[in-house]
Amino acid sequence: MSEYQNRAVRIQKELFPLEALEMKRQMLKAALQLFSSLGGSHEDAVALAQSIPSREHQVGSEVGLLMFELARISHANDIDIMQAAYNVLDAAVADGA
Repeated sequence: MSEYQNRAVRIQKELFPLEALEMKRQMLKAALQLFSSLGGSHEDAVALAQSIPSREHQVGSEVGLLMFELARISHANDIDIMQAAYNVLDAAVADGA
């Protein structure tokens, strides 16, 4: 695993111990906040959530797809994806200290 991922997981375990359900909620919350910051509406979010087919999804493939989309969003907004990630990580450490 990458240095960033190892550090993020360690900090999350120390500062924000999450059970599986809470981890899912935090992921959805972060995705919805990004969706909103890009101009997405509540109504669009609900419609998209309802359009997701109820089938098994492979977590690895979905993580890859998410990273693919994050790269495109970051590029379109002139953001270095890894710098943004490290900024959040550093803020979490500062808030938890």
